[in-house]
Amino acid sequence: MSTESPSVAHRPRPRPLLGYREAAQLLGIPRGTLYAWVSEGRIPHIRFSGRMVRFDTAELEAWIECHRVGVCIEER
Repeated sequence: MSTESPSVAHRPRPRPLLGYREAAQLLGIPRGTLYAWVSEGRIPHIRFSGRMVRFDTAELEAWIECHRVGVCIEER
């Protein structure tokens, strides 16, 4: 039998958050570019304090999809 209360047992597990290094690797960009995008508010991020910024993987992946440019190849 579980020792957790029912309300705790049914809470969704929080997703791990990424730091600048991991987020830049996921995006394939230099960390300096990521710092600039955060400063400009161009990319989703979570600011816990003035310097503590984290990134949600699912939000970054959705952001990538929103910025995808379609390529159409004409059939011959």
